[in-house]
Amino acid sequence: MVKRLLRRGEREKFSAGICRCAMLFASAAIIFFSNVAAHAALTVADSRGNTVTLTAPAQRIITLSPHAAELVFAAGAGAQLIAVSERSDAPPAVKTLPVIGNANALDFERIIALKPSLIVLPSYLPVKQQQALRSQSMALYVADALTPEAVADDIEALGALSGHEAAAHAAAQRYRAQLENITAFHRESAPPRSVFYQLWDSPLYTVGGGSLIDQAMSRCGGRNIFSALTAPAPVVLREAVIAAQPQIIIIGASEQDFVRWKNDWQRWPQIPAVRRQAFVRIDPDLLHRPGPRFVEGVAALCEMLHRAPAFPD
Repeated sequence: MVKRLLRRGEREKFSAGICRCAMLFASAAIIFFSNVAAHAALTVADSRGNTVTLTAPAQRIITLSPHAAELVFAAGAGAQLIAVSERSDAPPAVKTLPVIGNANALDFERIIALKPSLIVLPSYLPVKQQQALRSQSMALYVADALTPEAVADDIEALGALSGHEAAAHAAAQRYRAQLENITAFHRESAPPRSVFYQLWDSPLYTVGGGSLIDQAMSRCGGRNIFSALTAPAPVVLREAVIAAQPQIIIIGASEQDFVRWKNDWQRWPQIPAVRRQAFVRIDPDLLHRPGPRFVEGVAALCEMLHRAPAFPD
């Protein structure tokens, strides 16, 4: 009996030693692989094909356009956003963050003092300002989608750079599915319309062929009367609008500007859209920003064009 007890005690000690060794090995493995993961480079391509590499997920992010702030939140990294640019207003949480200027005038001293690990900026930020930021060895991600689908790519890339890959992928997939459902329905059901899209009144800005808004109009059954122009936002003459005879005039503006610009067009009743009062207002914050709410702007645009009566040219 004593012999059996001793043997059992030895077995228990031996087993305990094995367990301790296994635990130590597991702990060492966890530490090792955690360190490897922590130092693994995060590399993505931004909207313009530039390679962006971080040694660890960005914990301090600054955005230099309203749509960039929306993209960061959509990617799941809102808590890591520490400063934004002027006119950033969505989601509501961005309104509580420090403002570091606008695309034409940035507070570089404050940006440097904030020590960002990633800056998300629009492609239209002046080259000198981009160079000044790069001279400080700051990681820059240019977010300006060239196609409606590419908005989802920006969400995923920012999710990868901020450590929210799974959440960002899910958000991007929802965006893609919503966009496809909207455009597939209207592509098949909406009759073609000739459209003039007004961005501003003085000078008269519109959208050129291949721009994001031009692509959205095409998917909704609209035919941009200035699709032959290659500039994203060209200035045109009113005489050119009159000559093109658009059936619908879409105005991307506030309610106040919409009323004023619509009234201005009443001087040219020879335009079919004016004669029939075929004016449509689009919320510019939805369709003019290449961010996660762009798909909402496409939905509104498609619905309005779908409801508009079909007039002959």
